[in-house]
Amino acid sequence: MTLLLLQGDIFALKIYSRIFTPNGDGWNDQVVFEMENPGLLPLKGEIFDLTGAKVDDMIPGPNSETTLKWNGKKSNVPVPSGIYIYQIELGGKITTGTVVVAQ
Repeated sequence: MTLLLLQGDIFALKIYSRIFTPNGDGWNDQVVFEMENPGLLPLKGEIFDLTGAKVDDMIPGPNSETTLKWNGKKSNVPVPSGIYIYQIELGGKITTGTVVVAQ
């Protein structure tokens, strides 16, 4: 788990798990992003490759008001192993970072 706090904002980000293996075995197949969202503000997330090309939109996670998730796929096809950039917007505030797809 990774915890990111943006100074001056109520925006804490926990990532489960930053390195994941979307191979369909039911174990560590997706990455989940959890945010503090006491105001229930709109939540949006996107995934990009290292060239900056958009790979996918995140979808709501287990709690649609505070979590987003990505299954490691593009157009329902598993992406190659590597580093991917996430961008999350919550109430007009944006944070970015990286996750790793391992096969």
